Amino acid sequence: MKGFLVLFSILALSSGIRGEEEVCGPTDQAAYRPCPTLSLPCVRNYLQLRSDCKPFNFNDDRDSFVSEPIELDAPAFNLSAIQTNVITKNLRQVNILEFTINPEKDLLVFAVEYLNLTLENHYHYSYYQPGEEPKHFKGVGHETYRDLNITTYVHGINNPAWEDAIHIHSLSEIDYTIERECLDNADGELDQVLAEIKTGILTVIQEVFLSRSGPIQEYIIKRNLCNYH
Repeated sequence: MKGFLVLFSILALSSGIRGEEEVCGPTDQAAYRPCPTLSLPCVRNYLQLRSDCKPFNFNDDRDSFVSEPIELDAPAFNLSAIQTNVITKNLRQVNILEFTINPEKDLLVFAVEYLNLTLENHYHYSYYQPGEEPKHFKGVGHETYRDLNITTYVHGINNPAWEDAIHIHSLSEIDYTIERECLDNADGELDQVLAEIKTGILTVIQEVFLSRSGPIQEYIIKRNLCNYH
């Protein structure tokens, strides 16, 4: 009887393992690092051999750039805005977190960590209230991202399709200030709206970064790895 129980336990365990394999499927082992140490020269060499790269301008040592205006909507606050003069600074404190290729999927994955990235913005707000004309006012924002990660996914490991790349961001700690311009400081209604925005600023910025992550990552790639067209 004891031998039967042992045999039954072994069969049950084996059956459980097979069932788990059938549900989860095999682990994808095709992806690998062509540059095991993730060194910048190695990653640059890999990409330049496989991309149509223009020469770098090594005399240009800027660590900032100005991006195109961004249209923002915050329906929870009855607010819309156009963000202009978006100046991104402190682009020298970056680290390569990952660089892998997957021949089976023809996919390249490139991840960068940005430390203390700073953005300065000018906002043109429109605040909407039921039955009233919108109020328009301006503001200046200053944001510092202590730790920002952006991961880029590009198809074509031997001819990367940079123009179709997808950029995904993750961020946590943010230092943020916003000040109004050209507005009566006694306007308590707008003060309340801005206070609510500051309270939920992490959610707002997470959404805004859907438009920001691409230009930031492209700037780093073009200046350090491949100045593609």
